[in-house]
Amino acid sequence: MQILSKIKQPFWILVFLVGCCAMLLLISQLWFSYHLNKTPSLPHAFFAVHKASQPVIGEYAAIEWKGGGGYQQGDVFIKILGGVSGDTIEVRNRSVLINGQKLAEAKSHSLADAPLQIIAAGTIPAGQVFVYTPHKDSFDSRYQMFGLVDEQQIIGKAYGFF
Repeated sequence: MQILSKIKQPFWILVFLVGCCAMLLLISQLWFSYHLNKTPSLPHAFFAVHKASQPVIGEYAAIEWKGGGGYQQGDVFIKILGGVSGDTIEVRNRSVLINGQKLAEAKSHSLADAPLQIIAAGTIPAGQVFVYTPHKDSFDSRYQMFGLVDEQQIIGKAYGFF
């Protein structure tokens, strides 16, 4: 009988710890949301998004997709904030620059061999941002189909984990 009680004690400790972790995860959802990156465009696969924090240039931003390009409206994308209102977009050949700094190279065709139109040069208007990843196959603001993102689409600042 004493052996059974010794076996049960580690089990109940494990149950308690798992319960505490589950409770913390539930409570944390008031301030955070959690997302998996479904593509190899970023070095992290799992992201925690702080809903009350807005990213600054160079930080990860979680955005709610407006729909199109084979993705559903409401899908969450994690990108790097590359430009804000007032910044200048330049296009040299297929290189996209923000304020003279090269951020990405635009491809002429998608992986499905569909033609890709590059974003137009100009100034980022008020209420919009430019987002990207450095990955060559990233679907982001460098392409007209994705375009600039409305600030209201930003969910919050994202933090990458494993």
